[in-house]
Amino acid sequence: MAALLECARLLGELDDPPAVALAVVDLEELGKIGSGALARDRAYVRDLDAVICLESVGTFTDRPGSQRLGGLGLVFGNVARHARAHRYRGDFALAVCRTSSLGRARSLATAGRALTPALPILPARDPRPDGRRGWAVTALFPLLAHLDRSDHAPFWNRGVPALMLTTTASFRNPRYHRDSDRPEEIDYPRLTAVAVAVAAAACSPPSPVR
Repeated sequence: MAALLECARLLGELDDPPAVALAVVDLEELGKIGSGALARDRAYVRDLDAVICLESVGTFTDRPGSQRLGGLGLVFGNVARHARAHRYRGDFALAVCRTSSLGRARSLATAGRALTPALPILPARDPRPDGRRGWAVTALFPLLAHLDRSDHAPFWNRGVPALMLTTTASFRNPRYHRDSDRPEEIDYPRLTAVAVAVAAAACSPPSPVR
């Protein structure tokens, strides 16, 4: 929420802000009810170029060994290589995308590199296509269903380009969904950097996909 509000502030101060819709949805963990309603709203999605879903974007740590990969390392080779090269530090964000939204993920990565200090944002391309064909692939490879566990998934299922920007939640934060996950555990400077990168990407055309 804080990152979304900061994006709104940054974009609202521009002389010529881009045409961006900022949405707050609820009941994600009860079946993505809010995002599902938006994705089914034909008038809402008709002119959408892409959706950027902010999911658990406040946890960063420079401690070696703080980042676990689990199945992420099996699906995304670039993420596994980055983690190994940086001694498994939880110091990056992940842009989980599909081919349709890979250009937006790359724009986020470019925006992150331009910050001082730089914020590593790693595009992680889900191999499934959007829409019904993606459902079929998921039935064959159920492990990929774990990539659907946020509010970007209803848009994927409706064929709308979308991505999930995340700091991987329980793969990095041992206090995730516990009473001990307190506000002081948030890395506020890098949370701010996430908001700046998202706002910058919203103002930029998607990077080309080759």
